[in-house]
Amino acid sequence: MRIRLCQDSTAAVAGMVRSGALDLGFLRDPSPLSDSAELVSQEVAVERIAAALPHDHRLAGADESGLDELRDDDFVLPDADVLPDLARQVRRACHEAGFAPRSRAVADNVTGLVSYVASGLCVGLLPERLRDILSLGIAFGALRGQSPHLTTTVVAVRRPEADAAVLRLLELLPRGNYG
Repeated sequence: MRIRLCQDSTAAVAGMVRSGALDLGFLRDPSPLSDSAELVSQEVAVERIAAALPHDHRLAGADESGLDELRDDDFVLPDADVLPDLARQVRRACHEAGFAPRSRAVADNVTGLVSYVASGLCVGLLPERLRDILSLGIAFGALRGQSPHLTTTVVAVRRPEADAAVLRLLELLPRGNYG
């Protein structure tokens, strides 16, 4: 078995799996799969979304805060054409909190979202598990409440005739809610 890691947009990863360039892809936004009969997807995780804050943000040390406490901050928003599910979730969650997020920047991948927050220009809403791998001057703050719009789903996508090693890997993946 050979493992090659590749990071790209959801649509690009789905396209690489569809074409056979990749055997398996992990996607946070399964929207491009909605009309794909040639790919099989399965949920592998559900993660809570947290506030991603510059390290010197007024809420950076708080154990928990309300999303409404970010109403006056500038946001980096996910590009609605490339990350439609995450963009929709962010807008709905902010709407539920009583405000429309003020856009300072738009990013078409998670790396871009993280970069804008790390630069200190704005705040963002990102999957909470990213806090375990990031130390770029970003503080993650838990958000109060159980809004269904503050979760993200990770799906594994493969072709129906996937290699046995891919199927075995999927069997071994722990499943569950990571929030």
